[in-house]
Amino acid sequence: SGVRAEHFEPVFLAALREHQIKIIKIGNDPDPPTFENTILALEISGTRLQQIVHNLLHFAAVLSSDPLQKATNTAQKKLAHSRIELLQNERLSSRILATASLPQFSTMSAEKQAVVRRYVQMVNRAGAALDGPQKKELVDIEVRLAQLSNEFVYNLQEAEKAARVHVLSPGLDPLDMSAPATYADLQL
Repeated sequence: SGVRAEHFEPVFLAALREHQIKIIKIGNDPDPPTFENTILALEISGTRLQQIVHNLLHFAAVLSSDPLQKATNTAQKKLAHSRIELLQNERLSSRILATASLPQFSTMSAEKQAVVRRYVQMVNRAGAALDGPQKKELVDIEVRLAQLSNEFVYNLQEAEKAARVHVLSPGLDPLDMSAPATYADLQL
């Protein structure tokens, strides 16, 4: 394949920066928070980034090379770091929390309410209410969890490759069932 790990990094970094800028703009919006200018804006802000990460994860799973593994690991760590820092941003988290307190919240569709609640939960889990050192510790934990998760997936893929089944041995009659162990040579 002509796809190499170094193809992803510049595209990923550009999409991540673009996403971060959009999120910061949402947090700094001078208009009062609404579902549309806060929650919906957040929902659509990362479309390009999601597509790039999806492609990277797909190629890493299919090709399973060390360089793609490293690129995926780096991307996952940067995403975790960016995600939690953005959710810890005081202006953005205040807008998200205010959206749940809007008078019209109770008249929103059940789907919109669920999306607002999910963002409130994300802000709370990101530690927006924590102090500076606690926020940094949580960022470090999230980044480490992303790295461990990515390493787990890679190790699982490698283990699956190593566990291969040889159904037929060369030179043996596939209809001769007198020696079934010969046909199922399982390597673990």
